[in-house]
Amino acid sequence: MEEGGKSTWLGLEGRVCVVTGGGSGIGRAIAVALAEQGAAIAILDRSQAGADESLALVANAGAQGVSLACDVADQASVEAACTAVRDRFGDAQVLVNNAAISRPGPLASLALADWNALLAVNLSGYFLCSQVFGRAMRARGDGALVHVSSIGADFAIPFGGAYQRREGRR
Repeated sequence: MEEGGKSTWLGLEGRVCVVTGGGSGIGRAIAVALAEQGAAIAILDRSQAGADESLALVANAGAQGVSLACDVADQASVEAACTAVRDRFGDAQVLVNNAAISRPGPLASLALADWNALLAVNLSGYFLCSQVFGRAMRARGDGALVHVSSIGADFAIPFGGAYQRREGRR
């Protein structure tokens, strides 16, 4: 269905959607797709520049948005982002947990610090964002938490002991 030039089949018109890792790759594509559905988009990324680039695409899709630098592995950063989203648009109604990092290389030589960094973003980050943004959803009895995962969950990736993605853009 089309309404005012926007697709409305997902029922997201006017909804507040938060996308973590929205500054590039899959997260950017998700943010734009949600914008095309008429949602207000909050783009969270540790790269403010990447988030700003995605925000320009969201605006080109005709949606309202905000770009926020956020480290999903840091509770204070997530709390600050949640407050900024609430102040700008109201409580989030959809959270897309998409932020991820990798530390490529063989598991046998992977540094514990790299392993812990990956766990902090890829696991604890999903937990923190779900907890913080989910509070208002739970209180309302309405909302959606969407968790993006990798094909690496089902298929081994050579030299991907801590996932296989180089630092930087996806």
